[in-house]
Amino acid sequence: MRSQVLRLTPMNLLLTAFLLLWGNGKNSVSLIKAVFFAFSLGFIVEVLGVQTGVLFGAYSYGDPLGFKVFDVPLLIGVNWLILSFSSLGIAGKIVNSSMFQVILSSLLMVFLDFIIEPVAIQLDFWNWTHGEIPIQNYIMWLATSLVVNGIAKAYLKEVHFKTSLYVMLAQIYFFTSLQLFL
Repeated sequence: MRSQVLRLTPMNLLLTAFLLLWGNGKNSVSLIKAVFFAFSLGFIVEVLGVQTGVLFGAYSYGDPLGFKVFDVPLLIGVNWLILSFSSLGIAGKIVNSSMFQVILSSLLMVFLDFIIEPVAIQLDFWNWTHGEIPIQNYIMWLATSLVVNGIAKAYLKEVHFKTSLYVMLAQIYFFTSLQLFL
């Protein structure tokens, strides 16, 4: 099962990103800008994190997520995009204020990171140098999510709720199930 999960993860991330973009394809210029910033900012922060060890703590990426630039898989930018858009779509259904949508979506992303971390480590997606997930990882996830979601929200008036909900539930189900079976 482990080898199947590892082999299918990159395809799963790309397919999920495609579905999110397809479900939100109403305003293409704004969507392209939001995609660009969510991907780029998430990726750049991860590069700075890996290269310095200061932002999230000392960590490195394994090989399962594929091609790396500056020791960070390109799929990590895709992951930031997926998590940002899906959490914004859910937050948009719960609260009306753009500011509160950004805050709630960022908290949802940190919650999901709590679920993802143990499984990602077991699958060698990434590893912490000292073996433990530092609290600064979650603090930096919140800070980065606030910026990424704030910029994405500025370009996207609305993110499709049902698509976002299905993506978020699939992520929670996937990583929770893996925790039970790995």
